[in-house]
Amino acid sequence: MSAQALPDLAMDGEDAPQTDLNSELAIRLDARISPDYWEIYDPKCPDEAVCGNLVDDLADVASDLQRGIEDYDSGNGASAAFVWQLGLNHHWGKHVVDALRALHSVIGE
Repeated sequence: MSAQALPDLAMDGEDAPQTDLNSELAIRLDARISPDYWEIYDPKCPDEAVCGNLVDDLADVASDLQRGIEDYDSGNGASAAFVWQLGLNHHWGKHVVDALRALHSVIGE
C-alpha cells in the first residue's frame, strides 16, 4: 500500500511528530557520499539556488519513518498510518524527492 492511498486520519490530542536527525546514519552516509548539492528551492524565484544535503535528507526520512514503524510495532496501525501520511505530505516526502534528484544527477554523470 502506498502512503498516498492511506485514508485521511486525525490524531486527537497529539502534536505533529518531531523529527530528530539520526546522527549514526549521517556519519555512515557522510563517509561514503559527497552530501551537498544545489537546487532551485522555489521555482518562482529561479535565481535563488540553495544548498541541500543528502545526508540530512536521508536521515530525516529515516527518522520520520521510524516513528511510524514504532507505532505499528506497538500495535497502533492507525497512528502509524497518520504519521507516515503526515510526513509524506508535509516533511519527508520533500526530502525523498530532493534526495532522489541529487542521486539521479550523480548516476547520470
